[in-house]
Amino acid sequence: MKHHIDFITQSTWRLSWANEKPIAPVVRLLPWNAIGGYHSDAMQGWELRENHLVLLDGNDVATTVFSLIEFDAEGPARLIGRTRTASEPGAMLVLTRIKMPSGIDAGQRSRQILPDFLRSPDQHKSSRNRNLVVLRANENSLHTQWARNIAPEDRSWDLCISWYGKSVSAELECEYLTFQPEDRKYGAIHALFLDGSPLWDYDRIWFPDDDLMTSWVDINRLFRLFKRHDLLLAQPSLLANHIPVTHLVTRHNPTFSLRYSRFVEGMCPLFAKEAFRICHPSLNGSVYGWGVDVVWPGLLGNPATKMAVIDDVTVEHTRPLGKEYDMAQAQRENDALCALYGARYDFSDCGGLLKDRGER
Repeated sequence: MKHHIDFITQSTWRLSWANEKPIAPVVRLLPWNAIGGYHSDAMQGWELRENHLVLLDGNDVATTVFSLIEFDAEGPARLIGRTRTASEPGAMLVLTRIKMPSGIDAGQRSRQILPDFLRSPDQHKSSRNRNLVVLRANENSLHTQWARNIAPEDRSWDLCISWYGKSVSAELECEYLTFQPEDRKYGAIHALFLDGSPLWDYDRIWFPDDDLMTSWVDINRLFRLFKRHDLLLAQPSLLANHIPVTHLVTRHNPTFSLRYSRFVEGMCPLFAKEAFRICHPSLNGSVYGWGVDVVWPGLLGNPATKMAVIDDVTVEHTRPLGKEYDMAQAQRENDALCALYGARYDFSDCGGLLKDRGER
């Protein structure tokens, strides 16, 4: 088992009983030893013990030991183990390798090739910045109005513009530029990060909508706080000046520096690279982007102190939700994707850091 652990942690699995009765449609054994896609008292983590894959409860007691591997041409295809729990002693569990579900499985389509980069930094000179902003933009994008309240050389981030306007302007200021008019936000982003993409060189990646108002210094602060608190997935809090905030957990709360949350909205998620690698396949075939933010927390193991709404940074949403797309179709996309993962919304918070006063 030890020799195959990298393959196992990079693969997606379905968990079932030996009679194929399903337990969880999607499971990931995460590199930080959590279990993504499924959570129970008896399955809260995993590790290798004596060359066996072992599932653990909250006290690090082994509850299932996988001792048998079946292979196909690619590698481990099925892991077979037995439980050690009092309620199901000796029951057989099976992990079967699958392709991670996505909108493709619901009949949706997006481009499956890495787009050409019309502009990129010199390939022989790696950027000093470890942070990247990826922005879908057209002629109406607000990024040209982001306050430039620090010098360009003080930016801690590079900018990749995925242009979907009528024509690409040579005057666009960015480190990376692609032209992707066919797809919407997350279908285009999925293509941007296919194998061979230079964008994987960054440690932290922010995906804001192009109708958000922010500033250069606030983006710097967002990345700095994300790194300081060792987060996997987060977002800035949303101001409610003109456009109502859809999900109250994302609304700015001035009492907090940040709030740990079970939900981060697809409007402006910030990922650690290792978290985005796990969630990236879920974007395949995405049209309206609904539902992807529902499945991300589960895929990452619902980490109580690794997901957050950062109240020390705010952005303003400037356009009404659903103005430019079919809300009913978007809801159907959401429902289909959630059904594939067995996922549902969870807007609960997990405490937070009070402004200037430490943890709540």
